[in-house]
Amino acid sequence: MKTEGKYTREAFRHYILDGWNVYIGKNDAQNDELTTRFAKPGDIWMHVHGFSGAHVVIQCEDNSPRPPKEVLAKAASLAVWFSKAKHASSARVHCTEARHVHKRRRSPPGEVTVEKYKTLRASPASPEAFLTSPDS
Repeated sequence: MKTEGKYTREAFRHYILDGWNVYIGKNDAQNDELTTRFAKPGDIWMHVHGFSGAHVVIQCEDNSPRPPKEVLAKAASLAVWFSKAKHASSARVHCTEARHVHKRRRSPPGEVTVEKYKTLRASPASPEAFLTSPDS
């Protein structure tokens, strides 16, 4: 079994999007783990505004350039796909560095507060539309 630090690849959905590692939580508990323990402060974090759904993290290497707009747009489409907004024509997706996402003490699993975010508009897109899985 492949591991990333103390996390197994099976813990989150993991795709490679135009050369960028994208991790997606499968449930509230995994969203907490992905956002508060797995993501580094400089990683890009995404979530659909106003709907429950997966947290999405684009892994960024230290001192590397930020993901291009095309990668952000595709990751935002995945955030919509893995949310309750999946059947909407489009949804707003909050996007920020993981350093601006915080969990309040005693808040329910999957619930976070977000500061300094940008909002992207995205339509849902299945992972098969433009992703490759590292396991395939």
